[in-house]
Amino acid sequence: MDTLLLYHTSPEPITRIHEHGAFGDFLCFAVRPYYTTCAPDPRVYSLELPKAQIIEARGFFFHEDADKLAPLVHQVVRMVGCDEDIAEDLLSGVKSLSDIDSVEFDADLDFHIQRLQGNAARTLGYRAALTFDEQGSMYLISMLGHEDELRDVTEEWKQAQETSQDIEGCRPFS
Repeated sequence: MDTLLLYHTSPEPITRIHEHGAFGDFLCFAVRPYYTTCAPDPRVYSLELPKAQIIEARGFFFHEDADKLAPLVHQVVRMVGCDEDIAEDLLSGVKSLSDIDSVEFDADLDFHIQRLQGNAARTLGYRAALTFDEQGSMYLISMLGHEDELRDVTEEWKQAQETSQDIEGCRPFS
């Protein structure tokens, strides 16, 4: 099975996934460890995910079941105050809020659209959506009930940073 090794950073240890965060039950992963937290002792987790469980957000509306995304598109229309074409572009990541002249950028609204990207992937039968944000490629992965798949690699990552060695094929930030 063809898999991707991905990383998630958390400000605290993950013991249970719930649906009440900014991204619901989705966690954000990247192809290399990253820090977007000011927590004094962030945790780094790795996850191997089969590529067959991932859909690129840009492909949502080319999928044979794209019509199932209509409720999500209408939700974006209501949230943003745009037409359906722009809502599809936002949901698929072809455009971002900063690309829409009539919309003032709002980080919370942007996060909500990203959450809807995860929901779109799930609606189409996938566990994850590959999308992009200001950091680059981002994988939104549904983790509810999959906590046991997370591998805490914090100590390995700290050692790799100290010695400038690779950790599972990833070069530490310098």
